Amino acid sequence: MERDALDFGKTNVTRLFIKLFVPTLLGLLFGALFNLADGIFVGRGVGSDALAAVNIAAPPFLLATGLALMFGSGVSVVAAIHLSHGNKKAASINVTQALTASVTLMSIVSLFIFIFPEPTARLFGGNDRLMSLVLDYMLWILPALLGCMVTFIGMFVIRLDGSPKYAMMCEIVPSIINIILDYVCIFPLAMGIKGAAIATSTAQMQQFINQGLQPEPLHCGSVQYPCRQMMMEHDDESHRYERITEICDAFNKTFSSSTELNALT
Repeated sequence: MERDALDFGKTNVTRLFIKLFVPTLLGLLFGALFNLADGIFVGRGVGSDALAAVNIAAPPFLLATGLALMFGSGVSVVAAIHLSHGNKKAASINVTQALTASVTLMSIVSLFIFIFPEPTARLFGGNDRLMSLVLDYMLWILPALLGCMVTFIGMFVIRLDGSPKYAMMCEIVPSIINIILDYVCIFPLAMGIKGAAIATSTAQMQQFINQGLQPEPLHCGSVQYPCRQMMMEHDDESHRYERITEICDAFNKTFSSSTELNALT
């Protein structure tokens, strides 16, 4: 799918609002359907105890969503301000900082849940009757937490890039995939609540891949995901090691860039 390439500086405000509002609304509706699908299929295909387990295991996913919305909305505003002043490098630094900080925080939370699954489940209200179901769902949903952080922030960045329709498709396609996988894993494969969690994690990773496969680099007027920009500069297999080194250097420089950022602003 081609990029929308909206021009925020020249497009009529009313037309610009419609072009942003409609795809964003549809994307949010399908995003809500993404979260509802597990409850519907688990309740119908596994039972009431499994549905209760899904709700008990929900707080980590809600935390990931909340953090992602916080970082995503914040960085989109700050980056837009920098772009309006022509500070593209400052905007790119802000996007990298938001991605790095959010993924780091969620990695710590995910690691804690992985190391202490039963105490975490009891903290959320799990009891002996539901414990096995809660653990089955909560542990298999962990990969989706990190994917959620990157994709939610990515949605804001893609819209800021002038591509609301592409952002919408990045939410619609995974939602449909999640519904299909939920049905397949719960009914034909009889994987139970674990199947619902695997379906959600798989669909979330597919959403992450969708963003990485955008037809053109994210310019964000032109903010680019720094690691993706560098990877596109070196397509030759012989440069793979240098590419990885550059990516690591970019993230190392992110947290030491406050002085440079102040100079740019």
